[in-house]
This record gives sequence, C-alpha cells and structure tokens, in this order.
Amino acid sequence: MPIKFKRSITKNHGSLQVTIPKPICEELSLEKGDQIEFIYNNGSFTCKKVD
Repeated sequence: MPIKFKRSITKNHGSLQVTIPKPICEELSLEKGDQIEFIYNNGSFTCKKVD
C-alpha cells in the first residue's frame, strides 16, 4: 500500500526544499548524508535512494 503525504515547499538560502516524512525515511532506511535520485516523467517525479 502506498505511503502518501503532502508537504509544502520552502526556501532555504536561495534553493527550494521539501522535507521527507519520517515514515518514508524509515521505510527507505534514509539517513543524513545519503544520496537520493529524482526522476521526472510527464509532470510527476519519483525519488529513490542511491545505493
């Protein structure tokens, strides 16, 4: 079952950013310093952890 959250985009030092909800970080075993990849396709994007 998909995990779905809404987040607002904020601005930090001239860049736009969004936070990743804790349940998603836990599911992907994401930690500070990990790399993620964004894939844009037809108006939406997917984010995944880079191994």
